[in-house]
Amino acid sequence: GDTGGYTPGDAYDFYLSKDLEIKEWGWRKGNDSLVRVQTLWSAPKDFDGISISEKHSFPADTLRLFFTDIEVQLSEQ
Repeated sequence: GDTGGYTPGDAYDFYLSKDLEIKEWGWRKGNDSLVRVQTLWSAPKDFDGISISEKHSFPADTLRLFFTDIEVQLSEQ
């Protein structure tokens, strides 16, 4: 939609493996057909039954993001 959220009108594409793990993510400004930012997700690790990728990189390998000290807290709501 064009309202609400952090980036109203933008679109996000997720590409999943056969096991439903996120392998790639793309961002499209204003739901345009052109993908402006694309990252590959790798090094998934299990955190209390939730698979979280610890490494994100651009396809041209120009930038790599690493997440460390990940913690999952379950809440009873």
